[in-house]
Amino acid sequence: MQQPAVKFTPGLYTVYIGSYIIELPASEEVGRWNEAGFSAAVIHANNHFRVALGNYVSVEAAQKFADQMWEAFEYGYWIGKVE
Repeated sequence: MQQPAVKFTPGLYTVYIGSYIIELPASEEVGRWNEAGFSAAVIHANNHFRVALGNYVSVEAAQKFADQMWEAFEYGYWIGKVE
């Protein structure tokens, strides 16, 4: 069953947990996070496909989520605006 598309609001903050030059691995990772009950999406920016988790109104809110989940982020994370 295909997951519904998650819409992220440009200008809000998100926790990026991966960046790929090919869309397929980013989409697969997003699917796993969505299946686990998280709001995840692929954001295409700067010729990369970024895996984004959550849509936050502030850096502090995004950081709070990242602080709770950092062990699950295999390759680390960074916080940025949704592009």
